[in-house]
Amino acid sequence: MAKVVTENFRVESTNEFVDSFANANGNNYYIMASSVSEDSTIANTQKDIREFQRKVVFGNKIDSSNVRYMFNIKPWVTGTVYDIFDDTQDMSTKNFYVTVLDGTINETSYKVYKCLRNNSNSPSIDTPPTAELESGYEVTSGDGYVWKYLFDVPPAQYLLFGTSKFLPFIPNSAVTAAATQSISDILITDVDAGAFKPYLIGEDGTPTKATIASVSSDIIVDQYQLQLTCSRVPKNATNAYTNMYVRTTSGHIFDIVESSVPANVDSTTNKTLNLFVKTPINLNNEVGLSGGACFVVPKIYITEPDDSTGTQAIAYGVLNNEGTLTSINFTTKGSGYTFASAQVKAPPALVFSDTSVRTIVSPTGGHGSDPVHELFMSKVGTVTSFVTDTNTNIPDSNQFTKIGLVKNPTFRDGTYPIDFDNRVNFSIDEALDASQVVVGSIVKQASSYDIDGNPIGTEVVGTVHEIVTLNNGTATGLYIVDNVGAYSKEFEAGTFQIFASEGDANTSYQGAINTVSIRHKYNKYSGEVMHFVDFDPITRTATSKEKVKLIFDF
Repeated sequence: MAKVVTENFRVESTNEFVDSFANANGNNYYIMASSVSEDSTIANTQKDIREFQRKVVFGNKIDSSNVRYMFNIKPWVTGTVYDIFDDTQDMSTKNFYVTVLDGTINETSYKVYKCLRNNSNSPSIDTPPTAELESGYEVTSGDGYVWKYLFDVPPAQYLLFGTSKFLPFIPNSAVTAAATQSISDILITDVDAGAFKPYLIGEDGTPTKATIASVSSDIIVDQYQLQLTCSRVPKNATNAYTNMYVRTTSGHIFDIVESSVPANVDSTTNKTLNLFVKTPINLNNEVGLSGGACFVVPKIYITEPDDSTGTQAIAYGVLNNEGTLTSINFTTKGSGYTFASAQVKAPPALVFSDTSVRTIVSPTGGHGSDPVHELFMSKVGTVTSFVTDTNTNIPDSNQFTKIGLVKNPTFRDGTYPIDFDNRVNFSIDEALDASQVVVGSIVKQASSYDIDGNPIGTEVVGTVHEIVTLNNGTATGLYIVDNVGAYSKEFEAGTFQIFASEGDANTSYQGAINTVSIRHKYNKYSGEVMHFVDFDPITRTATSKEKVKLIFDF
């Protein structure tokens, strides 16, 4: 029994994660910095997760403005045969889209394109065009490739969210609005070589081309006669060209309902062909039609769209000098298609033995309607910056060794601050020197101590994170992190002790806390740690700025 988990499963998981950052969903996410000192390598264990939460030093709130879908950078490379979009293939395994930098890095945008046609599996040698993209957002490069333009990634966005491997997705509402669920392509799967050679009317290089010598109304309503002057002798049989199209340079394409050659002429040298077409368009008034060029081409029959409000796709065959069908072009790809089939129509005297084609239908909504699904974006990037200034509460000293994404933490005051400093701050009415306290010293406080200095009752322990001089050098302020103790126990005014390091039996200072001016903001152990990572210590200063990017791959 085959089991297939589609890429949509991963993308939908990604969608749910991205949506959860929207304020309307009631979630609050924070990127938190933790652990002044390096520990052993972290693991996905309850103990390590709780240690991360216990040692949180500071953090920033993030929301949907800090989150982007991410996708792989795939620079266009000359000589590469790119895969076309094909609804019979697992596109997640194909090399079907490219990223093109439209100028200088850090100054211009990346443009993202999806390959729709690859000139019959030929190497791509011309960069996808980056100008005049608005007409349907499909562009043809000089090498015959057809590309669907999807969106831009401007420098401000890729500098903020991008990495060496990934770019952020920035929607283009105009492309999305213009997307149509249509026929994507029609592939030739088998062909009768030279089948249409007797029907060629033009010179080599333009074997289906002729000149419209005259246009006249027929006795049948809405039917017109086009008299063509050909470059080679047309097929001399009544209605030889029915079931084919005549295509004009103005973009019209008409069913040929009858055809003939003039009577009483030498059929071996005659180069005049009369075609009868039926159309509600008054061809007598079509400027430039008489005297202009036209093309007599194979008709590709396409089934009607599934959607009753859809429009019919119209396509025609392209012939080479030998009369062999080489490709299929569209006048319109239609709309409202979820399934379609097609066939090459044969003129009355022609019987195919091998010719067959296969339709490719666009994704639901059409190419460009949903780039997240179309490019299988199962990665999410978050970004925030730790900066110390008058508008933030991020500390400007010491270091941190871990970063984590925490969902729905709670805070002492019941709010959800934009950023927070999680340190405890208290003051001592005495100037302490380096023999008494340094950054990293251990601070302990209990309700009371016995004669040997052992705590009586519950003890709270913390680590000195920062030392400040107060009151013109007569007092000292200490910022404390890594608190340990009963949840209800906190540093209070009263007796406390300082030790040079954890495990020291002798104190370096004993005295009294005068005032606890700041207590921890974050309720430790609250919230769900979605992700955390450790690294070499990063030192904070008053002028430092750390940009934190996290990439999640679903």
